[in-house]
Amino acid sequence: MGKVKNIIIADDEAECREEFTSRPEHFKVLEVDNANNLVDELKKLFALNQSPDLVLLDIWRPADRIPPDQAEREARAKESLQDLTAQLERTRSIVQEAWIPRGFHVLSEIRKEWPDPTELPVAMYSKRGYFLATPEQLEQVENQNAHWILKNDENEFFEYVQDRIDRLVGIYEKNRKTKGQILKMRIVSILAIFVSIAVLALFIGQHILGANSFPETVASCILSVILTYGLDRLLLR
Repeated sequence: MGKVKNIIIADDEAECREEFTSRPEHFKVLEVDNANNLVDELKKLFALNQSPDLVLLDIWRPADRIPPDQAEREARAKESLQDLTAQLERTRSIVQEAWIPRGFHVLSEIRKEWPDPTELPVAMYSKRGYFLATPEQLEQVENQNAHWILKNDENEFFEYVQDRIDRLVGIYEKNRKTKGQILKMRIVSILAIFVSIAVLALFIGQHILGANSFPETVASCILSVILTYGLDRLLLR
């Protein structure tokens, strides 16, 4: 079992919060039933150096001033949401009769060849694909480190697309640069270790063991290189 995650969930529905509070073996939960108070709660935690691992933020909640007919409004909203779910199922079925969601399969093929998203970022580009995707397909996209960009017919909307692409490309360029810097630091560190060991072994061989121990000195250097490389691989697992 992984470590217990510290999460904050801001949701006005108690049963949704209970999904997490009922699993103390997985989650340590701070409940916020009014999202308006969330930022203040976060400030308190950060002041105590107790920042959470994740914030779960619900979108929809009742208005601050609850109208007298709130119960009827919620009933209509829930009924309409059920209608929407049913309509999505019907639409998904009709769409699948015309097309196949080949993009999800191609994403898997891409990630087999290029599993590192910093080497090849991928974004799913679709008008309604996100909404018609099944939970399994959405999980697949997330697990394979792909993103979503919404397609639209309006020319003005393309500014969003361009901005989204710029930000995604910028993020991965920064990640690649960071990985490159880390790799250079590792190479320099390993070379420094190699040189230090080689010099030390040579010093010992020439000044303590005598000039005839040159083969042993070479063997010691080679063994040091092998051991250092093995330690480096072990630490990076």
